[in-house]
Amino acid sequence: MQIRRCSGSGWFPQRDPKLNFICRRKLILTVNIDKNTEKDLQQVVERGSQLLNKARAELVDFTSHADVVNQPGHYVIYWEIKGEVEEGVLRECCREMDASFVDHGYVVSRKAHSIGPLELCIVERGTFKKILDYFVGNGAALSQFKTPRDASPNTNMSNWIECYSPSINAWRHVTRIPGLIENHTLKGFSMASIDDSIYIIGGRLSHKLPGHVQDEVDLEVQSSVLRYNVRDNKWHKCASLSTPRFDFACSVSDNKIYVAGGKCALTCPRGISSAEVYDPALDEWKALPNISTLRYKCVGVTWQGKIHVVGGFAERGNSNAEGPWHILERCSAEVYDSEHDRWNLMLGMWQLDVPPNQIVAMSGNLFSSGDCLNAWKGHIEAYDGNLICGMKLMDHI
Repeated sequence: MQIRRCSGSGWFPQRDPKLNFICRRKLILTVNIDKNTEKDLQQVVERGSQLLNKARAELVDFTSHADVVNQPGHYVIYWEIKGEVEEGVLRECCREMDASFVDHGYVVSRKAHSIGPLELCIVERGTFKKILDYFVGNGAALSQFKTPRDASPNTNMSNWIECYSPSINAWRHVTRIPGLIENHTLKGFSMASIDDSIYIIGGRLSHKLPGHVQDEVDLEVQSSVLRYNVRDNKWHKCASLSTPRFDFACSVSDNKIYVAGGKCALTCPRGISSAEVYDPALDEWKALPNISTLRYKCVGVTWQGKIHVVGGFAERGNSNAEGPWHILERCSAEVYDSEHDRWNLMLGMWQLDVPPNQIVAMSGNLFSSGDCLNAWKGHIEAYDGNLICGMKLMDHI
């Protein structure tokens, strides 16, 4: 969205109203928990350029981007200057701009060093004129052209692994998921952790289509498994899933990874019932008995020593079967009995109209904060094994 100021004499002026471009109303700079708009950026640049004016120089134009490739991530501002400026003055301009951001997330992250110092780069004279000529040469109207204030490349932000530090309440980028090329994203995968390793399992590969009405198109369902060692900062390939899948349940028990349900094909509207378990010591997947339902968008959690596959869009393989299934299908869960190597169906365990987004076990209870449509619903629900449905614990903050 762009913000314009209209000046004219009433609703029906004799002359066309004058439209003055002010700025675009969109988030353009973010590295961590910071959120700075174009208006914030303009105010910061104005503060820095005041020092230029004192040095008898002039700021011609500017742009910026958030560098998240180099750690810690930081803002980069590009200036084109008219006149000669000493390096010391430019350093003062850079420090002034860095200190002028008032966004709380930026200030806190700078103090915690999770965002690095601002970087000021000076481009050669005529750079922004070349940008204008390029856009006009490709069909853009001269009167409609506005210098892009965000020059960030497409860095596939959704393909990053981030680390949260509770002590400073901040997230930081750790590493990219390898093997994903520009404009490709991995969705519907699962993450699991064992010891010092994080596992990226399955998912569906999508391709973003710039300039198209349809933002992206799904390409294929993945069976790949990648392991990231947080200590040596290295990625490793693991044995692939026996069945490619996405939107499936995943949980860890006894240092093994259990997966169940999900979808194995992009065009199929129904889920699958297959399940398998991964042993990191052997680097191999072993088939488990099928769960009793076709289920996807389900959640896996280890609770009371057992693997639970909760909720999801579920149906029995025989859709014409009689019984109360149509009422309880989304509220059901599958519980794996490792002693007898079988899944037991629990009807009415988690009575939510929409499958939960995530469930965690803590202090003998299960907690959920959202569903597959709304990651945060404004409250937390709990299940203690006796309640048939979740209960409201905390309103949104």
